[in-house]
Amino acid sequence: MTSSSAIRCKSTGKLFSLSPDQIEFYRKLEVPFPALCPEERLRRRLAYHNRIYVYRRNSSATGQPIFSMYAPDAPFPVIEKETWWGDSWDGCDFGRSYEFNTAFFNQFRALRREVPTFPLSTVRVENSEYINNSTSV
Repeated sequence: MTSSSAIRCKSTGKLFSLSPDQIEFYRKLEVPFPALCPEERLRRRLAYHNRIYVYRRNSSATGQPIFSMYAPDAPFPVIEKETWWGDSWDGCDFGRSYEFNTAFFNQFRALRREVPTFPLSTVRVENSEYINNSTSV
């Protein structure tokens, strides 16, 4: 591929191109050029993160009601922020050996379903338990 070549997005059919720096980067890493346009890649990345809805669910650690960006039927434990940052549990307890004969993402999925996560993406918020993705409120 040259810097003037266009790639057709496999999802939208839109034409897009890569800069010479991007081409060099992909070649250096020895990975294929993207098959999706930048907007589609961004859309897919953002689809994984819930930045709008807040759900009421119970903490997987204490059973107490909490607000969370993860729905109650999420396949992994969600614990209250104070517990997640506290000393009552240790993330290293969930460590395991890497299995070279099993696909990485299968192992990652299994680990993700066991390790507790925090309920909301907030930093330095006060008296604002109903918000997500915020700082210094």
